[in-house]
Amino acid sequence: MKPAELKARFPTEAALCTCLIDCLTAAGGWEIYPETAGFDILAVWRATGHQLGIEAKLQLNAKVADQILPAHWSNSDQRGPDFRAVLVPCTTEANYGIARMLDALGVQVLVPDSCTSRWNPQPGEGIQREVHRHGLHQAAPWDRASGDLREWGPTAWFDWNPTKRCELPEFVPKVAAGVPAPLQLTPWKVGALKVLADLELDGFTTAKGVRAHGVDPRRFCATDGWLKQLGGGKWARGTLPAFEDQHPEAYAQVLAQARAARAVSDPKKTLEQKT
Repeated sequence: MKPAELKARFPTEAALCTCLIDCLTAAGGWEIYPETAGFDILAVWRATGHQLGIEAKLQLNAKVADQILPAHWSNSDQRGPDFRAVLVPCTTEANYGIARMLDALGVQVLVPDSCTSRWNPQPGEGIQREVHRHGLHQAAPWDRASGDLREWGPTAWFDWNPTKRCELPEFVPKVAAGVPAPLQLTPWKVGALKVLADLELDGFTTAKGVRAHGVDPRRFCATDGWLKQLGGGKWARGTLPAFEDQHPEAYAQVLAQARAARAVSDPKKTLEQKT
């Protein structure tokens, strides 16, 4: 398929991301976290926890190269994935140099289909990994249980060996990847959902209760009225944004966990809430 045809087939970054997510899901073994930790897609290999951070762009250029590389080389404590990749419709003669540079730096260049033919090879053929054809369906390149990564020679993925891996939200986000102004299910937002669950089940929360969910009560109890005072250290819902509407699947899980915890600690009260 020619580059122009591929660009027409994938007119948006979201279309590219959907293609890759479908491929990884079909391959099996991956947990997909869309719009997580600053990446369009953060794929986690379930068997070992290895992470692959992916940035999608419609063109392979210096901007996407800047986005996929770590922000601060001097920060030895920076979180990051084990592997990094960019996802583009195709590589061309014009961006061959950038593709080579990224490959030398340990960043994979992923494409949804081949830009080449057997009789007319194009620049980038040797380093692009064709998502639908090879490279993402065998565990060897990323699963240490399959052997030392060094034993796999050129098929091994460059391991960035981060001090800490990217922090994952407690629940897998059910959001679109590669869209403008994406919704992100961050650990902070999961904490906010837990505050909302307390408000729904108990009718109030406290500063201590908010803090217990890993979020700063000063934000929730500020003068802009996210929560309103009831007295006695209790706070009710005020103008708190409807995070539960942004992430209904995650909120349903949070609510179920909160109900289960209350059922263990106070079965009688839980029964009253249900009735």
